[in-house]
Order: sequence, then structure tokens, then C-alpha cells
Amino acid sequence: TLEKVPQENQLAYHAYHYRGPAGSVIDLHWHATFFWRRTDFDQALWTNSVTVQIGNLTLNVLSPEDMFFHACIHGNYALGYEWHWMLDAALILGKCGGHLHWDRICELAEQSRTILVLQKAFAYLETHLDIEIPQESKALLARSRLAITERFDAYAQRSAWVPGRRLAALLSSYWRTSGPDSGSAPVMPFIDYLRFRWGLSESSSLMASILRRIVKPVPVANE
Repeated sequence: TLEKVPQENQLAYHAYHYRGPAGSVIDLHWHATFFWRRTDFDQALWTNSVTVQIGNLTLNVLSPEDMFFHACIHGNYALGYEWHWMLDAALILGKCGGHLHWDRICELAEQSRTILVLQKAFAYLETHLDIEIPQESKALLARSRLAITERFDAYAQRSAWVPGRRLAALLSSYWRTSGPDSGSAPVMPFIDYLRFRWGLSESSSLMASILRRIVKPVPVANE
């Protein structure tokens, strides 16, 4: 019997790992990606899904465009690259690259506030895997307007010593938390989000944590 996923996890993250005694893992997702944990975005992916036949089962899976997009941004999880996700993206391109609707991929990036993430993934594919991304797609991303969430991301990634860098990263992550749609505020109050992320049980320790974790500069390696 699997334990119920804690409500805080459901609001603050996109997935939960169940680990068995023998080391087995079940990776349960309720959102497609950590970067934009909103129900309307998930629904848009399933609305665009395609069906496949596996044995006697007919299943819905993401379209090639959506699967490529998902592999690219999932490979950039935690702002570092996981090579197996990049290989997945390369395999999708190898099989479907000539038929992909790149406008759809760029549209998803804009909707999910992952323009910068997708640009980095494109650069990674070209630099490390020698895969050519269409120039018009890169130009379309470059012309896209960055939402405030991504501007927080860009500021947070500049340096460990920029004032307010950690606060910008937290605000960006918070605004990506669960909400009914892209234009609404997250369901979890920001104070509760901070307490959950930092593992605090009492509100009285929140101010001290804010001063220690946000105001005081901390090198990236120590975060």
C-alpha cells in the first residue's frame, strides 16, 4: 500500500518518489514539469496527445513536439543537465525532426515560462550532440518576451553574490507552484511555501531563516 502524498508536496513539487525496501522506485507525477506546475498547462499537453497501441492497450502519449519540449526542459532540471534526457531529445529529433511543428515547441516554452531553459537546451544539443536546431526556431525564442518569472530566474543565476539573488530564485520557484491556471496566484501562501521548502515547523524561526538564507550572501556550492 502506497502512502498518501503529503499536501505540501502536491502544491510545491511536480512529482513524488516512492521507494521500496529493495531499492525500487515509483516516480509519480501529477504535473508534467517542475518548471510550470499549473493544471491548465498539463491539460493543454493532454489535449494535444496522440494514441499508441501497446499489445491490447490503447494509450495516450505526448505528441512528438510536446515530448521533445518535455525532454529538453526536464533535462535542465535544477539548472544542470541530465544527459539521458538530452539523449531522449536527440532521439525524438532523429525520428521526427523533419515533421516537428517548431512553433508549437516555442509556444509551450512561452506558456510555461521556460524560454531561457529551452534556449539553453538548444545550445546544449548543438554544442555537445552536434544537432542542428532550425534558425527560425531559435529566432522565434529570441523574440519572445520574458515573463517576470523568467526575469527572476535570470537575475538569480547571475552570481552567488548579487544582492537578493536567493530571494529572486525563491519567488520564481514559488510562482511556478500549483495553481488552477497560468494567470492565477499559487494556491499555497508564500510564507507556508518558505516553511515547507526550508523544513521549518514553527513560524517563530522563519524570520531568522530569512535573514540567514536570503540576506546573507552564500556561495552557490553551499546551497
